[in-house]
Amino acid sequence: MICRPNLRGLLSAVSCVLLSSCASGVLQYEKVEKLEINEEYDKMIKVKELEPKAEPPGPEGATTTEGKAVEGKTPGGEKVGPKAKPPVEKKVETPKEKGKGGKAVTEKPPTATLAKPVKKEPELEDAEGFLGRRPEKDPFGVGEKITFNVKYFAMNAGELTLESRPILEVNGRRSYHFAIGVKTHSFFSRIYEVDDWAETFMDYDQMVPYNLAVHVKETNQLKESRSVYDFATGKANFWEKKVTKEKGEENKKLTWEILPFSQNVISAIFYLRAFTLRVGKTVAFRVADAGKNIIFRAEVLREERLESPGGSFDTFVLKLEFEQDGVFKKTGDVFLWLTKNDRKFPVKVESKIKIGTLVGTLKELQPGKLP
Repeated sequence: MICRPNLRGLLSAVSCVLLSSCASGVLQYEKVEKLEINEEYDKMIKVKELEPKAEPPGPEGATTTEGKAVEGKTPGGEKVGPKAKPPVEKKVETPKEKGKGGKAVTEKPPTATLAKPVKKEPELEDAEGFLGRRPEKDPFGVGEKITFNVKYFAMNAGELTLESRPILEVNGRRSYHFAIGVKTHSFFSRIYEVDDWAETFMDYDQMVPYNLAVHVKETNQLKESRSVYDFATGKANFWEKKVTKEKGEENKKLTWEILPFSQNVISAIFYLRAFTLRVGKTVAFRVADAGKNIIFRAEVLREERLESPGGSFDTFVLKLEFEQDGVFKKTGDVFLWLTKNDRKFPVKVESKIKIGTLVGTLKELQPGKLP
């Protein structure tokens, strides 16, 4: 399952594999389709694909056939095409005014006034590299997919994937679409099978999430949870439907007050990449999850050259922690390696658990295309 709220959910599904002794195969349930239905959630989150941007029109009457120009005219009346003469540049007289001594002085065009940068909110967050809430350099590529091979005691346990999918329109606004998946390898699936994934939509301008949808299929449980974040009212709604062998079907619903500009446990992993990093710096921001409001912190420990099956990279090594009610929660050390370039790709993750350490090493990196 995807764990809350300490962000170790990236690897918790794989840890279940080693700490359980259940029979193989995901839990069977005759009403599994019913679990996925949530009418309240669907009414709050409206998603539609963005229409592709139309190419800017060329000169009127000018088209191309197999790369050859066809004769026509521009809106200004100039001919274009194979027989057209190059347009003659028109000289524009600069207005003049008389200065001291009667000498003509060329009037200078007015200097554009730069708009004052928008202050970033909340004050908890570092503003370096941002224009208001937007990062100056967008790190997320459309079609980006990062695949990790997760090991436990040097044995292959499963795969972890992080994806940045095509940008969508959510509730009428341009939004990112992020997803994370965890799936066990066939060998470990004989002991405990995991096939989990989660997705979230993040507002493109405000960089805050609209939702969180978690889908869990495992040997001893099936679960569907949904969260909706309404920053206009300062409230979030959470629903959970779960089926286990021991207790059967259980349902949970709650509403709680959230702080402005809070992330969720999935959007936080991506949002971290928007910050400017350097050794000694600590990044902090709010996270709201399943009735809890916490502070996520990432300390940049050092620079490190990383060699992996997915490539060689210069990286920053970050230690991840969280704070609830002013108290740091100790849940085992979690480290994350991000590339030192503008994209700040995650290329390694390491989580210490009660018995041993889970290590996710980069297997494949598809950078996608920047929007």
